[in-house]
Amino acid sequence: MFGAAILFASYNGNSQTASVEPGYEIVESDNQSAYMRELPPRPDKIVDSDHSWALDPEKAKWSFQNVSKILPTDFVSRGTGPVLPLSYADTGVMHESFTAPDASKHPLREILHELGVDGFIFVKDSVVRVEAYYNGFTPDRRHIAFSVTKSLIGSLVGLLVHEGRIDLSQTVVHYLPELEGSGFADATIRQVLDMTSNVVWSADRLDPTSQVDLNSRAGGFQSRPDDFPFSNTLEFLKSVENAGPHGEVGLYSPGNTEILGWIISRLEGRNWQEVFSERIWSRIGAERDGLIAVDPGGHGFATAGFSGTLRDFARFGLMLENEGFFNGEQIVPVEWVRDVRYGDEQALRAWRASEQAANRPHVKFYRNHFRVLDDNSGEFVAQGHFGQRVYVNMESNVVAVFLSVTPSRALREFQIDLIREIDASVP
Repeated sequence: MFGAAILFASYNGNSQTASVEPGYEIVESDNQSAYMRELPPRPDKIVDSDHSWALDPEKAKWSFQNVSKILPTDFVSRGTGPVLPLSYADTGVMHESFTAPDASKHPLREILHELGVDGFIFVKDSVVRVEAYYNGFTPDRRHIAFSVTKSLIGSLVGLLVHEGRIDLSQTVVHYLPELEGSGFADATIRQVLDMTSNVVWSADRLDPTSQVDLNSRAGGFQSRPDDFPFSNTLEFLKSVENAGPHGEVGLYSPGNTEILGWIISRLEGRNWQEVFSERIWSRIGAERDGLIAVDPGGHGFATAGFSGTLRDFARFGLMLENEGFFNGEQIVPVEWVRDVRYGDEQALRAWRASEQAANRPHVKFYRNHFRVLDDNSGEFVAQGHFGQRVYVNMESNVVAVFLSVTPSRALREFQIDLIREIDASVP
C-alpha cells in the first residue's frame, strides 16, 4: 500500500537535491539499482538480455536507461535541423502538495519519487511547468518507452493513410502475402490499428512458449536459444492462429503493431524506423537521436523497442496536442489526430467488450494505437510497460510524460489522477 508513514519516511530529498538550472530539477543524481554498480560489475549483478531486464524492477532501474548496453539497437536520427527550444515558467509546482494514492497530501517531488518515476515533465499552454529527474536520469539520457512505440507506429501509419498508400479497408494479406493462412491474414488494417483482430495470443511473459514471449525473442528484444525457429517477427506472425471473427472485441496483441511495422517497411523498401526518422522524429526539433531495439536483420521492434529523452517525448506529445502541427509544419495529418480523438462506435463497442475494459476504468476506447480517455476533451495517451506514458489533453492544452519503473498497475493508473490534479492547480 501507498502509506505515508512507511514510504515517505524513507525519502531524504534534501541529501540528493541539486538545482541544476531554472526550469528543471535533478532530485536523485545516482542510479538506485543494485545492479551494474561496480567496475567491472560483480557476476551476480550483471544485467543481460534475458527477459528479466524488463521484468525485474531492481534491474529495470538500470536497464530502462541503458537498453543499448544489453540489446542490439539502431539510431533513429533526429536529422540535421536545429533543436526546438522549450519554454519554461518557474512555478514551484514541485514543492506544492498534491493527493497521494493513499489520499494523504505530500509535495509533488515526494509523490513522484514514490511512484518510481525516472523522469516527469508537465507542459501547459506550451510552457514547461514541471521537469524532474530521479534515479540518475538526466535531460540528455534516453529511456525506453516500451509500448509508447506502438503509438509512434500508429502516427506514422496515419501519414501513409493520408497519402493513399495504405487502405484501411484492405486486409493484412494484401500487403504481406506471406501471412496467408495466419490468424491475421483476413483482418483489415483498421482492425489491426484498433487491436480488434481476433487471434490466439497468450500474454504470459513468464511462459517461454507464449506468443508475447516468442514475439519478443523474434524481434530481438530478449535473448534467444541457438535453435530458435524465427529470424524476425514476420516469420513468427505466420504461426499465430485465428481465434474467431475480427472486429468485434478488443484484444491487445503486439502482433498487430509488428504487422504495421512490416507493412511500412515493405511499402518503403527500408526499415520502418528510418521512415519514422525522416517523416516524424527529424521534424519535431528533437534534441537527440532516438534508439530502437532491432532483430538480427536490423528491423526495429515495433512492439516496444523505442528509447528517447524526456523532452523529446514531450515534443512528440506537443505535436499531437496541436493536431499534428508543430515546429512550423503539419507533421501528422489533422484528420488522423482527430480520428484518434473521436474514434467511432465500432471502436467503442469493441473496447467495452474487451477484458481490458474492466481493469482500465480511465480508458473509454482504443484507436489507432492510442488509448482515448475522453474524446470530448481530447484526452488520450500512449503508454507502456512499468509506467511509461505520453499524455495529451487537447482542451486543457496539457502534455505530460512519465518515464518510470512502476510495477504496480494501481500506481501507474494513478498517474492520470495526478496529471489532472496538477492541471487543476496550474494557472
